[in-house]
Amino acid sequence: MKNGFYFLGGLLLLAGACTAPDSYRLVGNLSGLADGTRMLLVPAATHKQEKPIGEAVVEDGKFVFEGQLPEPRLLNLQAEGKQLYYAFMLENGEVTITGEAVSTTDGDREMVTLNKAVVTGSKADREFREKIAFRQELDKAYTRLHQKYEDISRQLGEARRTGNAVKIDSLNQTEEMKAYARDEKAFFTQVEKQTMASIKANKDSYWGPLLMLYCFNYFTEDPAQIELYNSFPEEIQNGYYGQLLKKELIPENLIGKRLPAFSAPDRNGNIHSDSDLRKNKKCVLIDFWASWCSWCRKESPNVKEVYDKYRNKGVDVISVSFDTDRERWVKAIEEDGTPWTQVSDLKGTDKGYLYGWYGLKGIPAIYLIDSEGRIIVENMRGEVIMNSVKKYLGE
Repeated sequence: MKNGFYFLGGLLLLAGACTAPDSYRLVGNLSGLADGTRMLLVPAATHKQEKPIGEAVVEDGKFVFEGQLPEPRLLNLQAEGKQLYYAFMLENGEVTITGEAVSTTDGDREMVTLNKAVVTGSKADREFREKIAFRQELDKAYTRLHQKYEDISRQLGEARRTGNAVKIDSLNQTEEMKAYARDEKAFFTQVEKQTMASIKANKDSYWGPLLMLYCFNYFTEDPAQIELYNSFPEEIQNGYYGQLLKKELIPENLIGKRLPAFSAPDRNGNIHSDSDLRKNKKCVLIDFWASWCSWCRKESPNVKEVYDKYRNKGVDVISVSFDTDRERWVKAIEEDGTPWTQVSDLKGTDKGYLYGWYGLKGIPAIYLIDSEGRIIVENMRGEVIMNSVKKYLGE
């Protein structure tokens, strides 16, 4: 009887050890954060402002979040009133984040970077880091590509900024610029190939739609994207990330609706509103972008082509950036030679009111609006931009 008691107790202990935790306790220990700082856990992967699922206050250099998750979630660790965004996967259990919070200032904004950040206790986060490693390598490769052709890019940007058509044509005919075009095309082909391969390899779990949300800068009604979504098992499509992805791929039709009014500063601090820019214009291109978005900058020449051809014919352009770093924003404007009105609240996609207000699904997002602010064409890319303007003008 006594032996039987111990045997039963062993079974109970074993059962308890195999039971998955049904709640999480996230402990943060980030040196450099002042006591009293309010920390937030905010859902990531979506392209809109989300409400925090948890709040905690730094005390003695530490903070603690507690709650429950139905499955692992990609979240952003944020600090209220500061530019801090650290994406990680949280799951139920005991999880810790350690690292060093380094602050810099840009005007009246405090930017916080996490150095040597380490997440422990979350198997999902380890998997996440492994699955997105290829994107980090591609980002490094893109930086090297830009550095290789930095000089001729700068020359082309200056020629575009000043409207020097002869110089633009001359630069485009050089072997260096032709090599740049070939290398860039090859790079983006590789990006798409590796991204699609990674998503397909994970299509039978929530990682499939999550990686699609995380890795794609934009969503269109491209049959290939819809086909990829349809390849996910039904239970994955109906899951949390599957449903988020569906909303991205099949967004609400905005044609004919009025975009929300806005006002924002340019790089010199002058405030511009959409109503001012639409005044006495037949139509306006609104280009939502960011300096760090390679796909956005790839569209700049297409927007520039429209601007050069129609700027004196009742068509204008305004670019709205979701940058947080003013220096990088201004540098990109100069490099790309985009002389039209450029505005930004420099609050990014998570805290900036422009991004949340417009309900964007991703960038680049280029809209054609009429003189009343109604959307004529949405999410244009490539030659569609020029063709849409021509069609609206009756050409």
